[in-house]
Amino acid sequence: MPKVHITQCLCPQRHCIMGIIWEEPDETPESAIEKLKRIIKCLFETKAVNPWCGICQSRDLHYEDGLTPFKSREEALPFVNEVQARNLLTREFISADTAFKRN
Repeated sequence: MPKVHITQCLCPQRHCIMGIIWEEPDETPESAIEKLKRIIKCLFETKAVNPWCGICQSRDLHYEDGLTPFKSREEALPFVNEVQARNLLTREFISADTAFKRN
């Protein structure tokens, strides 16, 4: 039975900078972490994403992998999409709050 993993880039307070989900045997935890590191490095270098946590401003980022309770990516996607939508709303709120404080 396939297992679905989540590989994340986290700050010390465990705010997630970015994550990917994947199924065994498509990847290994080590290869997924390396893939995520390459993606994030490219995003940092092109300035598409800031190289720090948007919540606590930490630049001390680390990567970790773990199993989810899901049996397939398809089963995981509704949950992942919901969390992503909530996180995007949180980012908008933090950005608006920061802009308000600057004015």
